[in-house]
Amino acid sequence: MIAKILFTIGFIVFLGVSAVSADETNGGALHLTEKSIHDDTWWHPEYKEAVSNRDCVTVMSILNRAQKAGNIRAHNLLGEFYWDGICVGKDAQKAEHFYRYGAERGKPWGAANLAQIRYIEKGENDSLAIEWANRARYSMMDRGIKSWKKLFPFLHPNAPLSPHLKQALVWLEKRENDDANALFKIGKDFLNNSTWPESKVLACYWLRTAETKGHIRASYLRARQYLLGEGVLISKLAGVNALHQAMRGEDIDAYLLAAQIMEQGRVVNQSYYYAYFALIRAQGLGAEVTEAIQRVAAHLDKVQLIDVSRDERDKSRHPRVYYTHGPTVSSCLYSS
Repeated sequence: MIAKILFTIGFIVFLGVSAVSADETNGGALHLTEKSIHDDTWWHPEYKEAVSNRDCVTVMSILNRAQKAGNIRAHNLLGEFYWDGICVGKDAQKAEHFYRYGAERGKPWGAANLAQIRYIEKGENDSLAIEWANRARYSMMDRGIKSWKKLFPFLHPNAPLSPHLKQALVWLEKRENDDANALFKIGKDFLNNSTWPESKVLACYWLRTAETKGHIRASYLRARQYLLGEGVLISKLAGVNALHQAMRGEDIDAYLLAAQIMEQGRVVNQSYYYAYFALIRAQGLGAEVTEAIQRVAAHLDKVQLIDVSRDERDKSRHPRVYYTHGPTVSSCLYSS
């Protein structure tokens, strides 16, 4: 039984479940709920020690404490334990309960496990086996087809793989070869239209992939998600990089977003100079921002206004968004 625990620990680490210790948003700690969801540092060392001591009672106590605090990784481990009967009696219903928590926060391993469990327990035609495989195929864009082909043999290795998950792998491989516009459309649909709890995280995965293929609008939407916390944890590094990419592509909304956050100075450093620069550039692209330009210009002296006008005429230059560096927050992490 302990050997199973050790395998589970190693495998979850291999999956690369993110641990977050601080929020870049304000340089301080994450909100309690978000810290508990994503931060494993406050419970996992104690858990590993209990495993090495072959102490199932302590292992379960730690996992239950972490899952009650909302931690995703603890939920996933409990799903493994209840499905495999590690330290507890085998209980498929409880395993589904714990896996579902992670799946609804965009973790593909949770969705894939649910699809596989329903297939094993209820058969190929089970509606939930089909639904969770469908949701898994979208969430698997988090790391791509090559990784999932390596990971799937570990998914309940004593049973045949769900045919729906096999189809999901084939489908995902085809989608990875789609052009940026097709990937962007999927991401945008999740952002605007889907009602799944994990929709915003899935949007982030697909928009990120579209951005890697040069889709400028995907860069803008990702910047909004990361900088305004639209369904994912605020990540200044990822957000600013995406915003700069969108502005280099002359996305009018990217300039407006840059002006907004630099004028406010909450998520990024306040800069009336670059906010004014962004507004002038947006105006040149057709935005009606006269009132905003006048408001921001009131904070600049004549020399600064002349300098901005000079910089703006050089189309190779773009507004620069600066922020106070802090601990890195991984991109596309669920936030309520």
